[in-house]
Amino acid sequence: NSLFVKLSAPPGRQGGPQSFMSVICLAHVIVTVHEQPVPVLEQIAEEYTSAARFHSLSTSAVFFQVFDRLVDEGMASVLEASRELEALEEEYDRAPESLEVEGVLAHKKSIAQLSIVLETQHYCVTTLQTLETDVINFSELHDYFRDSLANLTYAIQSLSRQQSHAAELHQHYLITVQEKTSKRIRLLTILSAIFMPLTLITGIYGMNFRHMPELSWPYAYPTALAAMLIVAGLLLWNFFRRG
Repeated sequence: NSLFVKLSAPPGRQGGPQSFMSVICLAHVIVTVHEQPVPVLEQIAEEYTSAARFHSLSTSAVFFQVFDRLVDEGMASVLEASRELEALEEEYDRAPESLEVEGVLAHKKSIAQLSIVLETQHYCVTTLQTLETDVINFSELHDYFRDSLANLTYAIQSLSRQQSHAAELHQHYLITVQEKTSKRIRLLTILSAIFMPLTLITGIYGMNFRHMPELSWPYAYPTALAAMLIVAGLLLWNFFRRG
């Protein structure tokens, strides 16, 4: 003689923990239980106490309005997430180095949370369409629930594509960072390769042996410097020629 449904609500545009709203449907009464404020209920109460009318004078029609508004909120969140992802992709295309990876990871997290909410709503509406009870009759609202189911299917598919795009964007960012690190390591390797023979020459002539023929030669110092410059120049030319 009653129906209990626990609906999941979208986490909101700015993210946050997932919230739930419990709905108890009786023959002539609907009771909602929720820990946080649900603007959907206030909107429905305001609209239907003024001019709007339900599809029928039944608790199933009231429940459908509550559920349909939650679906609409989910759709709005999906579209907002799509615009945010597009903005991130444009920022990456414009300046890959300026993209903040924290924003991409936060977006991936919010998409995953929203996907869970919509999947549970999809399961809920699919189950309600097959429900048979004397108190709650959903047969007269079958077409309306079918529209909600179509919207949820589209939203879930859109989120799946967004998850793929966000993962690709994160991967491209990691590749960009890796390429930047590789360039720095390559530059350090080239500098090390150039200075290694110079260090060798300096180390040889820095040894304190008494009988070193070059020490008494007046042109030994400029000759050593010239040899070091020639070696460094040849190495630089070789690296430049090899790209």
